Amino acid sequence: MNNERGNVLFLILIAVALFAALSYAVTSSTRSGGGDASREKNLTDSSVLLQQASAIRTAAILLTSSRGVATADLLFDTPATFSTLTPTEISRAVFHPQGGGATYAAGWIVTSSFEVSGIGLSNTGNALETSDIVAVKEVNLDLCRRINEQLGITISDANMDSGFDLLPTTLDDNMDKAHPGINGGANGYWGVLGSMGGPVPLAPYNDMAQGCFYNGPSNVYLYYDVIIGR
Repeated sequence: MNNERGNVLFLILIAVALFAALSYAVTSSTRSGGGDASREKNLTDSSVLLQQASAIRTAAILLTSSRGVATADLLFDTPATFSTLTPTEISRAVFHPQGGGATYAAGWIVTSSFEVSGIGLSNTGNALETSDIVAVKEVNLDLCRRINEQLGITISDANMDSGFDLLPTTLDDNMDKAHPGINGGANGYWGVLGSMGGPVPLAPYNDMAQGCFYNGPSNVYLYYDVIIGR
């Protein structure tokens, strides 16, 4: 009887030891793999953003090149305002099924309130002629870093364009029926990306049709993708 009790106690101790070893292994694996998992998620999220922006670009090009819609007449109304559009406006609406047919994903605005150096024409003093049409969406800091890394934009967090302000919490800069045409002049032209954070433009953004920057006044990070360079 004493031998049996001793054997049971021995087996219990072995089980406890094995459980402790297993718990340690799982914890260590989770800690070591956490960064990789986060990196993979950021990679997936950045790919989704690129695909969504590409869909917007494709629809805009369809309307301008195949259907004769002037760039300044493009409308980026969201489904919430589709009911306010006339038939003529619907034919110019990038996200409307009877217009460009692009699938709208929440959080995007498409603005002509700034331009990217090296994309399209340089600013000649007339923002209405040189502001690019850019899709913009708020992202978190980790994803912002991953996007820039993926695109080869080497820039520290401190040097991101902290002086820029696109007011992304509102749709005031969105090119829609309420703000028709190239809206850089009417709703605020913010200048060239990279030039607002200091006296010298931030060269890492030059010639980059996609990227991510810090929108200082509203304390958010924004992914941008040039839909049409002008």
